[in-house]
Amino acid sequence: SSTGLGDAVLSNPALLATRNRLQFQATGRVRWNQEKRTREVFDSYSNSVGLNTDLLHSRFYYQLNSLSFGYIYRQQAGPRIGVGFGLAREYSFDYGYRREIRDAFYYLTEVRDSSGLGQIYRFTLSLSCQPIARISFGLGLSQLRGHQEYRIENTSFDPATPSYSASCHRGLNGSRLEWGLW
Repeated sequence: SSTGLGDAVLSNPALLATRNRLQFQATGRVRWNQEKRTREVFDSYSNSVGLNTDLLHSRFYYQLNSLSFGYIYRQQAGPRIGVGFGLAREYSFDYGYRREIRDAFYYLTEVRDSSGLGQIYRFTLSLSCQPIARISFGLGLSQLRGHQEYRIENTSFDPATPSYSASCHRGLNGSRLEWGLW
C-alpha cells in the first residue's frame, strides 16, 4: 500500500515500509520577508506632518529544503523492509535588519545593521519494517551539523560617537534518534 503522508524518510521512518519499491522526494522553499516601520512626525506646534519610515527591510529566499531516497525490499511471505537516507535544512539563521536613527530635525545620526547567517542541516539514515499489512515500525538516526554567525555594525555620523562593528561565529552539531509507528 502507498500513502501520501509526507516524506517517508524525514517525517516518520515507519512510513518507508508502506511505500513502493523505490522512494525519492525533493522539496524546495521560496519565501519573501518584508517589514516596514513608520512613525508619525509632528511640527513644533504638535501638528502631524506625515509618516517617517524608520525601517524598510525586504529579503527574498529560495533554496532546496530536503532530499531523500529510500529502497523497500519485500521477501516472499515475509515482512517489508525499508532503508532510506535523507538530507534536510533543519533551521535557518539568515536575516538582515537595518535601523536608521534620526535626531529631532530628522537628520540621519546613526545606522544600526545587524544580520544573521547560517544553517543547521540534518543527515538521516532510517530503517523501517512492516511485519503485517496494517502495522509498520521505523527508526531513524539523524546527525545535525551547522554554523551560526551574527554581525552587528553601528555607523555613527556624529563625530562625538564612534562607529563600531562586532561579529561572533559558532559551530553546531548533535544527533537525534527518531522512532515511528504507522
